[in-house]
Amino acid sequence: MEGGTGIWYHTNGAAVSCGRYLLVWKKDDGKWKILRDTWFSDKKNSFLVVNIKDL
Repeated sequence: MEGGTGIWYHTNGAAVSCGRYLLVWKKDDGKWKILRDTWFSDKKNSFLVVNIKDL
């Protein structure tokens, strides 16, 4: 598992939110891959915009 804090940005460069994140890693075929991830915003009523093409 990995946890920390971060700032999430829109593809246009604008900061969208900040907060905490949590990743669960799994070793698959000798390579580490993210099994689960989540984030928790520190700001009330904030949102995160994710462009699928950026993933």
